[in-house]
Amino acid sequence: MTRLFNITIISNKTFEILDLRDKLSEYFKIKILVKSSLSEIPKISIKPHLIILNLINLNKINTTYLEKQIRNLTNCHFISISNESSFLSGVFERVKFLKIPLNLTELLKSLDIILKKINKNSYLYQNNIFEFSIERSQLYIHKIKKTVNLTELESNFLEYLLLINAPVSKEDILSNVWKHQRKLETHTLESLVYRLRLKIEKDPKNPKILKLKGKKYFINMLY
Repeated sequence: MTRLFNITIISNKTFEILDLRDKLSEYFKIKILVKSSLSEIPKISIKPHLIILNLINLNKINTTYLEKQIRNLTNCHFISISNESSFLSGVFERVKFLKIPLNLTELLKSLDIILKKINKNSYLYQNNIFEFSIERSQLYIHKIKKTVNLTELESNFLEYLLLINAPVSKEDILSNVWKHQRKLETHTLESLVYRLRLKIEKDPKNPKILKLKGKKYFINMLY
């Protein structure tokens, strides 16, 4: 299964950067967010593993504000696309600097190295609901202050729902999590959901995190 990575591109040249996003998404088979301004960094509900800063008009950017916003992203890697790198060099050890005009091959190579480094480490999926260590198959739920250990199947299931970030049908889940081509028993997924809710929900009979809408499952980000 495709690993769960959150890559965000921050650029005030949104229209121009969409082509780059599409190329990177296709190459790495992952979803990539695009934000139009630095002010949107705190609004990202899922903390990014990597931020690509497309800093073409450096003289128009409030670098003090930039530093303040991304200092909090302690586990995040950065790629800075700019003609100037000195203003960030003393702030972040995990910054890769690429000069304009951008060389796509160099960017792909840098991304590949960073993603392998992230995947090698016990990387963490974080949002306002929980912290999910995929490497350790462990989930910490903020609201109820509870840490739960997950089975490999439970971990893969959660990771898939987070990767899609939308309601997913039973058929798609069985195909991508179980990797079975033939039709499985109806209760296979339902049994997994039941066991998982016992672990992560305050009231499993009235689930607030792992929800069912119609016949599709999703993670409720508004919990």
